[in-house]
Amino acid sequence: MGIKDDIQGLHTKVDKIDDRLDQIQITQVRQADSLDNHIERTHLLEQIVKPMHKTYIQCLGVIKFLGIVATIGGCVWIINLFV
Repeated sequence: MGIKDDIQGLHTKVDKIDDRLDQIQITQVRQADSLDNHIERTHLLEQIVKPMHKTYIQCLGVIKFLGIVATIGGCVWIINLFV
């Protein structure tokens, strides 16, 4: 075992590290692509949900209004029972 063997061993280890870094870079590129696709899908879904949210808020307003009308009607009915 001489210096040449030690240097060869270091080269082998460096090559293994380099191969691992290449795999990490490949994984990073795939994940970046997946993230881009996710962002695009999310943006499209947000565009679909915005009009639905507006309709939801309008429906809540109608339900609250009907609840108030029903409460007033119930109070009038109860008052009429005792009058």
